[in-house]
Amino acid sequence: MAVIDVRGDIIPNDTKWIYDWLEWDSTCPNDIRNALAEKEEGEVQATYYHSEVVPAMEALRVPVDKLEMIVDKEAWPMPSYGDLIFEV
Repeated sequence: MAVIDVRGDIIPNDTKWIYDWLEWDSTCPNDIRNALAEKEEGEVQATYYHSEVVPAMEALRVPVDKLEMIVDKEAWPMPSYGDLIFEV
């Protein structure tokens, strides 16, 4: 089975260059997209999403949920759950 390494912090694409410059381990969505583009479609990608992407997204969700509660709505760059439920 093919494996894609997810190392270090999970970070946004636009800050990846800082981690690379400092030589810190990190993974951003583009890293995963690029690695997946090299994999076969089907079972290999599905297995990778199940074992790597979903846990990484769940780990990221915890601090994002906490931040969403303390950051002013006007400064929050992403839609809130309320926005997704009532304004879509």
